[in-house]
Amino acid sequence: MSRPPLLATPRTPFGAYMHRYRRQHRLMQCELADLMGISGSYLCAMETGRREPPSGNTLDQIAAAMQLDAAQRDAMIVAAEQSRRKVLLPLQTTIDEYALFYSLLRRAGKLPPKTIASIRAILEHGEMRQTIAPHLG
Repeated sequence: MSRPPLLATPRTPFGAYMHRYRRQHRLMQCELADLMGISGSYLCAMETGRREPPSGNTLDQIAAAMQLDAAQRDAMIVAAEQSRRKVLLPLQTTIDEYALFYSLLRRAGKLPPKTIASIRAILEHGEMRQTIAPHLG
């Protein structure tokens, strides 16, 4: 049985963040992995999306090892959260929201960029209306 080809580019927000940091600091994967206290193969797997990013204290240790400032640390944590493949929906999720989430899940990896941009615009517009509406009364 043949192995799938290795992914050369980041496939998750966290992978892209790590890749960008490494390139900006002119580090090879093995050098950044040593700095972070992890194996080079684990870093490679995180950059390409084959492994999920770490969480909690491990992210804090990585941020400290990389000497990230608060804004960079926050950006790394957001990228890690956006890269989770397992999602736990809140208890207050409605039936319609479950259906919408499932519809998006079925199409993950197949959505054209224009569709993604449209969905984002709709979601951001809704968030803006919720923020503005209480102040209108």
